[in-house]
Amino acid sequence: MPNPRLAGRYAKSLIDLATERSQLEVVYKDALYLQALCKASREFVVILRSPVIKADKKLKIVAAVTDGKVGELMTAFIRLLINKTREANLPEIINATIDQYNTLKGIHKVKLTTAEAVSDTLKESITANIKQET
Repeated sequence: MPNPRLAGRYAKSLIDLATERSQLEVVYKDALYLQALCKASREFVVILRSPVIKADKKLKIVAAVTDGKVGELMTAFIRLLINKTREANLPEIINATIDQYNTLKGIHKVKLTTAEAVSDTLKESITANIKQET
C-alpha cells in the first residue's frame, strides 16, 4: 500500500544525511539505479513486499542485487529499512528521494506532446519561457 507521507519523510532524511556528508550526487545516482531496478524487475518489488520472506533473506537478496552498484550510504539506508520492516516502501521512498533531489536542484520535468516533431528553436523557446516563469 503506497504511503507518500512515510516515503517523503524517509526521503528527506536520506537527502539531508547525503547533503551533510557531501554525497548527494552519489545518493541521487543510487536512487536512479534503484528506481530503474524496481521498474525493470517486478520480482524484486514482490520480494521486498513479501511478508513470507524473512528480513535476513531479504538483506542477502538486496545485497546480491546492489553489491558494487550503490554506495555505502544507500546500502546502510536499505539495511535500515529492512531492519525496521519498511522495505515494502522502498520504491516509493526512492521516487520521493528523486523528487526531493529535483526540487532541491531546481529541476523541473516537462512533458510536451505534439503532433509534429519539434524544432530545436521551439525547444529553446519553451525552455526559456519555463525558466523565466519558475
